[in-house]
Amino acid sequence: MTTTTPASRILENSPTTSSVVIAHFEASLHEQLLRVDKVASPEEAAAPELALAVLANSTVSELRDLHVDECTKKIRITGNVSSFYHKQLAQEAMRPIAEGRVVDNQVDVA
Repeated sequence: MTTTTPASRILENSPTTSSVVIAHFEASLHEQLLRVDKVASPEEAAAPELALAVLANSTVSELRDLHVDECTKKIRITGNVSSFYHKQLAQEAMRPIAEGRVVDNQVDVA
């Protein structure tokens, strides 16, 4: 089971300084590792926090409202942007963190 969360939600409850963001994700990762034995499948173990952080910290405001579904095999990006350029930016933003996973860009251009 995967979760979908808007990237902008990352910014709602925490400052945007990189050290605070990194500390937040390290704590989140530690918490997930403690729960890994309770997960029903490996796909459920992947959390979208890193992908969301990449979009949440984007200088392009449209990317902050996209959703990400992340599992062990792929990263799916969904939502709406105003141009194909922004759609491509979202996809390229995911490539460095994909780590061999498929980046499934389902973003609609309106």
